Amino acid sequence: MSAVDSALCDKRPPRRCQKQRRAQRSTLPHATIHLMRAFFGYLVAACVVCACGSNDDGGPSSGVDASRSDVGTPNDDAPAPTNDAGQDTTQGNDARNDGNGSTDARADSPAPTDSPAPQDTVTGDATTDRRDAVTSDVGSANDGSTGDTAGDRDDGATPVDASGMPDSNTDAPAVSDAPPDTATPPDGSVATVTKSFQQGVDNYAGTKSVGISTYGGLGNVGEWNANGTTFGDGANDWCTGVDIPPSPYSEVWLLRFEDLGIAASAHVVDATLTVYAYGNDTDGNLFLDGRYLAAAWNADVNCAGCSNAAVGWRYRDGVSAPWGGLGATASGTDQVAGKSFRLPESGFVGLGHNPLPYTSQIDAAVVQGWLGGANYGVRILTGVTGVHMGYVQPQRNANARAVTLRPKLTITYEP
Repeated sequence: MSAVDSALCDKRPPRRCQKQRRAQRSTLPHATIHLMRAFFGYLVAACVVCACGSNDDGGPSSGVDASRSDVGTPNDDAPAPTNDAGQDTTQGNDARNDGNGSTDARADSPAPTDSPAPQDTVTGDATTDRRDAVTSDVGSANDGSTGDTAGDRDDGATPVDASGMPDSNTDAPAVSDAPPDTATPPDGSVATVTKSFQQGVDNYAGTKSVGISTYGGLGNVGEWNANGTTFGDGANDWCTGVDIPPSPYSEVWLLRFEDLGIAASAHVVDATLTVYAYGNDTDGNLFLDGRYLAAAWNADVNCAGCSNAAVGWRYRDGVSAPWGGLGATASGTDQVAGKSFRLPESGFVGLGHNPLPYTSQIDAAVVQGWLGGANYGVRILTGVTGVHMGYVQPQRNANARAVTLRPKLTITYEP
């Protein structure tokens, strides 16, 4: 179109002029078109740098705009910066060198659609928006892709990059700091277990106890009170003593812990016995004397002072099974010879009538026998004569005394 026609076009109808101007644009050289595209590409790149150049605090940017939800998404439609020839200028940043001066062309391959979206990353001295290119040599164990390296490996091997060095972009296998699951301590010693047994605590109900006495007098063999008076109730605290005034009588406690649930093959390392007891208001030299029983006795008693019980002062299980000595006193027959314990281990029981705990270590070898079936329990009596002492028995009424005041056996053993 000539200059004259162009001038006249301004006076022609608009529609005709538009057609001629479109024809005029179509005749522009291709080089001019590429230059214009490059110019607009650089404008877009400049806008990205301006928008992401610094953080709100004035510090250098990480290249990721945290306020945007679309940053790092491979499917973003934003145009990539181009050079004068119209080529993508981000490809050079994502390509990997193979160590021989050549570039791995696979770095420009499109990302698999199920690969995780990469964040904007800083490479060298330039910030590259990774939304338009993802290297394909980092595979995924779940997408079936292959390459020189694998981002998620299930075979336990250490991922490497194209140069053969360990890939620092992949997570190293987790190393557990937990000790091995073993019952043997690290020092090589044998592990021990400690268990406590107290009537009514943690569902334990295996404690047996009776009080045998001469209360009311001791009859001769064949008489109604030949076995003395036996207590097996929980109405009141039981008492113990030798020649208790005013009309002298004596009373001792028999105590046994059954159903321990520890194998006979276990090795007992330590054992203690705790009882809640009290003395009186005036004597500060009281203590309890304990002995280990060596003979079986019948614990099925629940009466509050009866003279016809199977166990008592003369008999341990009816008339056919008498004690070796009255009141279970015969050493070597009724009691284990040469062994005893004291409650408390040192010192004396406090003044007053308030039950207090007194604990003593008891013979581990005897307790070992209890696990093997020779479980006869212990016999407890005051250590001095002429006085009586109080004791909270296993079957004591829980409304009057807390169950935690009942006798407690504690055993430490090697399974």
